[in-house]
Amino acid sequence: MREASIEVGDRVHVRSGGGTAAARKYAGRGGRVEAIEPGLDRIRLFYVRIDGNSVETAFEAQDLSHRMALRGGGRS
Repeated sequence: MREASIEVGDRVHVRSGGGTAAARKYAGRGGRVEAIEPGLDRIRLFYVRIDGNSVETAFEAQDLSHRMALRGGGRS
């Protein structure tokens, strides 16, 4: 089954089996996609602001999975 496409504003989760150095560093963490840009060799780069960080980190699609937002309130 193919996963739905990730868009700007989506909540995502960094997969533990991701292939990039950033994925290994942030495995298991969540964040929000701030931008999507073209990379080398037709690879799209997803710039994610990891929860608790003030900067965006670049990931490849294989490093990320959707994180379903909870309805009816969140953390304050």
